[in-house]
Amino acid sequence: MSPQMPKFPQRTETHITDTRALRLVIRHMPDQLLIRSLEERDYGIDMQLEHFNGANPTGQLALVQVKGTKNEFVDGIVKLSFPVKTIEYAKLFEIPFFVFHTSVTTEETRFIWLQSYTSVVLDVENSRWRTQEEVTLNFPPGNVLSESGWERLKLFIGEQSVRQQHIELMKIENELHRFGHLALDCEQYSRETCIRAAQRLPSLTNLLLERGFTSEQLDSWSLGLIQGFKSAQTMSSQERECAQRLLKDVLESLDTPIMEFLAQDNNNRAIYGLGVNDNPF
Repeated sequence: MSPQMPKFPQRTETHITDTRALRLVIRHMPDQLLIRSLEERDYGIDMQLEHFNGANPTGQLALVQVKGTKNEFVDGIVKLSFPVKTIEYAKLFEIPFFVFHTSVTTEETRFIWLQSYTSVVLDVENSRWRTQEEVTLNFPPGNVLSESGWERLKLFIGEQSVRQQHIELMKIENELHRFGHLALDCEQYSRETCIRAAQRLPSLTNLLLERGFTSEQLDSWSLGLIQGFKSAQTMSSQERECAQRLLKDVLESLDTPIMEFLAQDNNNRAIYGLGVNDNPF
């Protein structure tokens, strides 16, 4: 009797197809997107991407899961059954989480921004989707990773980074608005909060330079506010008056880019999927 062969782990057809799809995506990826290595791929993340502006890093990141199929994509919406647990996992991240769906037969890839798709589509069309094991994702025909599609993807990654910077700006403005006058009146918690807020202001230099501010102006604001809050207990009435005037000027100046961002954020159909004809989700 011949010895029985040991049972080895088997690669399924699904795993083979997904691997082929991943290789196709990497092969067609533009040079401006760098793949960061991942130690684990068991949690639904196949790639972490970083967007470069030429040779310069931008700090703009995105996560990707790639799902392959042997089916050809025809015109119209392409559907994919997708696990709810992966969607819930994706929603934990602040950076964009994309799903790439690739036909290994035609080498076409479509994509959706999963967190936004959840908010704009799933929560609206099926409020009980979280109770299911899987949901159907719809990939619109406009979301093809052609040359223009990659450019669109980079735009989404960049817009999310800018959005996060604006949110940080709103946090700083809100802390200075709520606690600034209390800090100048020597209230300890308010002083500490406002000093930290003023220290974070230079981290948004690139964002504010694009809004017409100068680096000298931002440095002056940050140093002036920090000095005022730190010396609040010992400053003269005239110095306190100058510090209050600086605080007022800073708050009024920051209000303009914040209001512009909120107006743009509310109407940006290309990013948040509010349109019908050009819905990226």
